Amino acid sequence: MDRVFRLINEISSLTLSETFEFGGITMKKKRMMELPIVAVLKPENSDAGIVARAGQAQSGANEEPKVQKTMF
Repeated sequence: MDRVFRLINEISSLTLSETFEFGGITMKKKRMMELPIVAVLKPENSDAGIVARAGQAQSGANEEPKVQKTMF
């Protein structure tokens, strides 16, 4: 466990250019050819948003969907 904390402290103290180099070396060691895809969730796509939308769907099942203005 102590080793993990030492690694975290060392990695968190890297500069931006050192972090970039660290990522490149890690990718080579793991034989990765492409950058990993990272999904960023919007708040409405989180678990809380899904539960809220499910509750809205049950309470207002007969409501018309609201039209969003897409052209300005």
